[in-house]
Formats: sequence, C-alpha cells, structure tokens
Amino acid sequence: NHSQTKRNKCTFLWFCLKRALGEPVTGLVLQAKAKQFHASLNVDSNFSATNEDDASVFREGLKAFLENHGYKLDNTYNGDETSLFWKHFPKLLCGKETEAPGRKASKDRVTI
Repeated sequence: NHSQTKRNKCTFLWFCLKRALGEPVTGLVLQAKAKQFHASLNVDSNFSATNEDDASVFREGLKAFLENHGYKLDNTYNGDETSLFWKHFPKLLCGKETEAPGRKASKDRVTI
C-alpha cells in the first residue's frame, strides 16, 4: 500500500534525524510520530502502532509455552553476543594525550 510505505519512510527518516542529532527516541514517542504521519496523509484506513499490550501478550505466551514444556522460568535467560580481546592491553594515557605511542593493538578476540 502506497500510503503505508510513505508513512513508514517518513517515520524512519524522522527517527534517523533524531538519532543523528543524538536525541533519544523511546518506543512511545516513535509510536506517536507514526500515528501523526498517518493522520497527516489523510488515509481512511485503520492504523494502530505496536504498543506495550502486544509485548505483554508475547511475554505471557512465552511464559505459558515454557511452563507447558517443563522449562523452569529460573533457568531461562536472555543471551547476547560479546567479545573478549584477549591479547589487547589497555592504552594508558597521560594528561592531554589522545593516543598512546607504541605498537598497534592486537585485534585477536574470542566471540561468545
């Protein structure tokens, strides 16, 4: 749908502008802006930005799934990627130095 694509582009460009200016954008602010762009396009369709109700429905559904399949909630966790630069020594700077003299830092790492 052309108006939906236009609304999404406007919202995304607005988001990119705010982030480029270093301004934080919360989900609620983004939802309000998407609704504002939708209204300004004068479209006669129903539009509802995703909200916290959808997230809580997902959380409750996931909780029920885990419990029904014998998983304990205490044993669930959120995992993300992290890296360890295991040969990298910190650069120690003195005064107004912006760079430490010496050899180039090793980029050997282990990713988990």
